[in-house]
Amino acid sequence: MSQYFIAGFEDHHQIIIGWDQPMRTFFVSVVDTVAEEKEEGEYVLLWLGTKYDEYKDINDLAISLADYAIIPDDIIIQCQQDALVSFSPTPLQQLTEDVFHEN
Repeated sequence: MSQYFIAGFEDHHQIIIGWDQPMRTFFVSVVDTVAEEKEEGEYVLLWLGTKYDEYKDINDLAISLADYAIIPDDIIIQCQQDALVSFSPTPLQQLTEDVFHEN
């Protein structure tokens, strides 16, 4: 799994983006750090890439993130390279994947 912090349109948004190899998806989370510190309301504003194969193209993820940030070109390139790295799941990861793909 890779993860990168990127700047958002709002200073109080913490944005993490990357590639989750076991889930075979790009992912992003946007957290409102002000709300989190105050422990008020919904502070996870966006969380995508939580399902197997949900975002195979980082450009699709960028569209979904457009209200919060623009993904810098160097991060797009790095995430695409991360997605090309070969991965062999452990037996437990394979079993878990088999269970979740049944549903």
